[in-house]
Amino acid sequence: MNKGEVVSKSINYRKWFVDDNFIEAKKHENNKKKALRLIKECKKHNSTKLNLSGLDLTELPEEMSRLTKLEELNLSSNKLMRLPDWIGNFTELTVLDLYQNNFTKLPNSIGKLKNLKKINICDNLFKTLPNSIGNLGSLEEFKYSERFNHNFYEKTKNTGLIKLPESFGKLTSLQLININKGHDSDFYFPESMKNLNQLKSIWLRHLKEIPKFIGELKNLTTLDFASCKINYLPGFICNLKNLKELGLSRTKIKKLPKRLKKIKNLETLYLNDSSIVNLPDFFDNFTNLKNLYLCNTRIRELPESIGELSNLECLHLGNIELDILPDFIGNLVNLKELYINNIGIKKIPKSIINLKNLKTLDLRNNDLVHIPEFLCNLTNLERLDLTNTKIKSLPKGILKLVNLKHLQISKKDIPVYPEIVEKLPKIEWFNYDKL
Repeated sequence: MNKGEVVSKSINYRKWFVDDNFIEAKKHENNKKKALRLIKECKKHNSTKLNLSGLDLTELPEEMSRLTKLEELNLSSNKLMRLPDWIGNFTELTVLDLYQNNFTKLPNSIGKLKNLKKINICDNLFKTLPNSIGNLGSLEEFKYSERFNHNFYEKTKNTGLIKLPESFGKLTSLQLININKGHDSDFYFPESMKNLNQLKSIWLRHLKEIPKFIGELKNLTTLDFASCKINYLPGFICNLKNLKELGLSRTKIKKLPKRLKKIKNLETLYLNDSSIVNLPDFFDNFTNLKNLYLCNTRIRELPESIGELSNLECLHLGNIELDILPDFIGNLVNLKELYINNIGIKKIPKSIINLKNLKTLDLRNNDLVHIPEFLCNLTNLERLDLTNTKIKSLPKGILKLVNLKHLQISKKDIPVYPEIVEKLPKIEWFNYDKL
């Protein structure tokens, strides 16, 4: 490379660098103007809502401090590092969204927001929360998660919140807590949180243990420990008799405690992607169960008591080594969705014709050689997936599926285009997969 080429490339690089910085500066200037315009319009029309999300703001314009009648404020997806003290003057505020910024702390004045009902501080850089947060007597929803930007993750994975302030136990109006640590971690919850009797939903992610105060919250209806590093379910959870939804997805739990059958109001149980191996034979106690997720587990056999779940509407069994679908599947007469993809079955039990309410049937990735004619009696079926099976043709009775809207099959299984599909009266989406 001669000297002229070096100079030319150097000039081009500087030009690119200058142009890129100019574009960014212009974008920042335009976003600031847009924010000022939105603030001005909000003041002019006496609006109670202001949305400044996605403007890459690094600071809030001082003009905003006069909008003290705001009830909803959305500052998400910016680059804000500091929330001004004057936020405490927004005493009418009910919703504050700070999602995806660079905040490291909240001002003490946050405690003056007596009417605040919802606050979202997810995807920030918080290390602590002020004790004044305990003064938010109207707060109903609190959401926190650590940053998930993988390029930034390694630098920040130990800098997030590690505890809630002692004053958190004063938030007696709280109904929902969502805390996602982003990586397996210890986390401190004040013992006083056992007094939060209005709490109905708790979502915890990536914690090493379940906090004991939860066992005192008799009004809980939703409890989700997905991705928590726990290998057993504490007995005190089984005392939560009003629980309707329990999430144990992606946990290390291998078996369910016998006392779990005491939770007779359970409607949804997530065990998918967990370490569960054997299911207890007491599912007949869950007479209100509507949704059961068992996919991606090491379960090899279903207990007969599952056949007693007459109110079950959704059953996910995908990616488990079941081999044979038991006949009692036909007892689930209220089932609307059945996912039995990739479980190794070679035939479908005839009892499935009892599932008159079935709308979705997923049979992907199985060793099915043919689709039996009796399957065509499921006249309420709307979605049918036969991708990557070994069937060579569609049954003649498929025209009975008068409500079928979505159908998927593989061209490698059925090489000749099945024109009969076009005669289905409600078909909307037909995927003739070439794979």
